[in-house]
Amino acid sequence: MEIDGARLISRIFALGETGLEENGRRVRLAADDADRAARDLAQLAGA
Repeated sequence: MEIDGARLISRIFALGETGLEENGRRVRLAADDADRAARDLAQLAGA
């Protein structure tokens, strides 16, 4: 298996942006919209 490093880093950064507040804190409460978006991104990573 070959890993596309650029794609992996891109997805990690996208996940890090999910739930990012204006003050720089990352908040993803379980089952809120940001958490759902993060889980959706993680599922896409497996695709």
